[in-house]
Amino acid sequence: MKTFEENWTAWLDGQLTGKELIEFEASLPDKAAAKLEKLEAKKLGALLKRELGAHMMANEEFFSHQLRERIARENVEPFREQAADVSSWWTIRRLFWTGTASLSFWFSPFSLCGRRIRPSSRNTSRRF
Repeated sequence: MKTFEENWTAWLDGQLTGKELIEFEASLPDKAAAKLEKLEAKKLGALLKRELGAHMMANEEFFSHQLRERIARENVEPFREQAADVSSWWTIRRLFWTGTASLSFWFSPFSLCGRRIRPSSRNTSRRF
């Protein structure tokens, strides 16, 4: 079973026939507005075909166009290959070692200053 959108498109294109056409037109809530929209869609289609028709090319233009496209494709590929060969200064190994060094420099003062001298457990008396 087709969805409403599929039936609507087929109806606009004039592809619905027989039982499908009768059932679809019966399911339309506002048949007059739908027919008006169908007429406007056909007018728009005719306008677009007239104004945006395919430009006919002569053989010379066609082959020149193909050659220009091919040359453009071939010129783009070497740049992609060159970009793939260039390595970055920030490799994974350098990032790892830089991060490790940064963390060790950051935590070293805390580990050195964080140690407290604890009194021994033997000497618990206070001297005045």
